[in-house]
Amino acid sequence: MKTLQCIGSLLRPYRKRIALALLMTLCCCLLNSPIPLLIRALVDNARTAGAWMLVAYALALLAIFVAQAGVSLACTCVTGEIGLGVVRDLRHQLYDRLQRLSLAYYDRTPAGVFISRLMDDVTAVQALITTQTLTVLTDLGAALVLGVWLLAQSPWLFLVVLAVLVGYYGIFRAYAGPIREGSTGGARPTRRHLRLA
Repeated sequence: MKTLQCIGSLLRPYRKRIALALLMTLCCCLLNSPIPLLIRALVDNARTAGAWMLVAYALALLAIFVAQAGVSLACTCVTGEIGLGVVRDLRHQLYDRLQRLSLAYYDRTPAGVFISRLMDDVTAVQALITTQTLTVLTDLGAALVLGVWLLAQSPWLFLVVLAVLVGYYGIFRAYAGPIREGSTGGARPTRRHLRLA
C-alpha cells in the first residue's frame, strides 16, 4: 500500500497527461471493436457481395488499422513522456535521500545495493508506468467491450467463453507455482530491499 501511495504521489503532477493517455487508450479499445464485425461481414459476404463491396470492407479494415496505429503511437509518446518524468523525479528524490544518509550507513551497506536501487528498481517503475500498464489497460478494455457485445449477441456463447476463461485461470494458478519453483532450481527467490531510513 505504501508503494502505491508513493507511485501516486509521483504521478500527481502528470494528472492531465495521464487523463489524455487514458482517453487515447479508450479510443484504442473502441477501435478494436469493429474489427471482428468487419471480418465476419467480409467472410460471410465473400461469395455473394460484389467486388466493390469487398473493396469497401478491405478499405474499412485498413482505415481502422491506420487509426489504431496513429492513436497507439500518440498514446505511447504521451506515456513515454510521463514515464521519463516520473523516473527523473524518482531519481532526484533518491539522490537527495542518499546525500543525507550518514557515513556509517554507507559502511554497512554494499555499493551494489545502491546501484540496484538506482538502476533496476527505477527502470521497473518506468516500465510499469509506460508499456505494461498501457498494454494491460488496452487488453482489458477490448475484452470488456467484446464481452458485452458477445453477451448481447449470444448469451450461451458468452457462458462458454466465460467457462473456458475460468478453467484457464484455474490451470494457471495450479501450475504457476511449480513452474516458478522449477525455474529457480527448487529454491524460493529472496530479495533484500534497501531501506533508506
